[in-house]
Amino acid sequence: MFVIIFALFTADVWLNSPLDVVPKNAGLLVAILAAAAENVFGYGYVVSGLVWIGLFLFTKEKEKIVEEEKKKEEEQEKAGLPTLHAEGVKKVEESRKLFLENLNGGTTSDGIPWVLQAEDKADKIKVFWADFPGHSIKKWKCEVLIENANVQHLLEEVFNFEKRCGPNGWDVAIKDGKVLRKYEGGIYSLSLASTHPAGGGVISSREFLDLRGLYLEGDNVPKDGLVLAMCSVDPKKDKKWFTNMPKGNSKLVRGYAFPGSGVRVTPVDGTNNLLFETVSIIELNGWIPTSVINQATSSAMIDSNKMMQAHLRKVIGK
Repeated sequence: MFVIIFALFTADVWLNSPLDVVPKNAGLLVAILAAAAENVFGYGYVVSGLVWIGLFLFTKEKEKIVEEEKKKEEEQEKAGLPTLHAEGVKKVEESRKLFLENLNGGTTSDGIPWVLQAEDKADKIKVFWADFPGHSIKKWKCEVLIENANVQHLLEEVFNFEKRCGPNGWDVAIKDGKVLRKYEGGIYSLSLASTHPAGGGVISSREFLDLRGLYLEGDNVPKDGLVLAMCSVDPKKDKKWFTNMPKGNSKLVRGYAFPGSGVRVTPVDGTNNLLFETVSIIELNGWIPTSVINQATSSAMIDSNKMMQAHLRKVIGK
């Protein structure tokens, strides 16, 4: 009878307890070994019970720490001084590192050559792609020449969602966007953006929740230029440290921007022009075949950058 009760207790704890997957599986393994070893060594059930109690105490302590961090973040936000969690900083800085490696010569951070995929010679736009090891998607790079502009123009007109999106926006790629949080120090931020449907409506709107780091000075930042590193927040993997993660629009498919995505702006020596370089490593998710996405991406990147150039000529010309 005791064995039956022990088995039911173990099953109930494993199925319904708040423990994470790894501790639960560890507890279940100990319980099975305890039942098997009871007749040989004795005290097996006692050891198993102590393990379960230890796991519960560990989980409660972990929940307490997470709750304290969440409360601290909420208090900081109310005070206007939110601080990005160390794991978030690590994520953005890793993305920055990979992004710069993606622009280091003619290869990606994986050492794979960039291949010219499309070019608009009139507007000086080039689109490249490269394989992304372990993934079916491609890495994309775009080089654009922006004439008679400076970084301040871009900060106001390109990196500003209010100017870029909405009814009066110029971007044919991004439909809506907003900065949800700006973090202490002025470098890091959290944004939520959705895309326009693409491929004649075949590819529906996607939503991206991204951490971003905007660098106007420092190592590997061009003089009078900038570096913007970005990567998406993973709702499953990052929830352990991102305790108050925004949920977004449940009706939209959530896309994912891999670390290594970003923008670099470099003044062209001897001119008033800027070289605008973008690296996009995006998983759109959903059911659309990768081949369809690849066919639509190069033209979409050219169209979006042509609209950016046209908007900046209009604004700077005033």
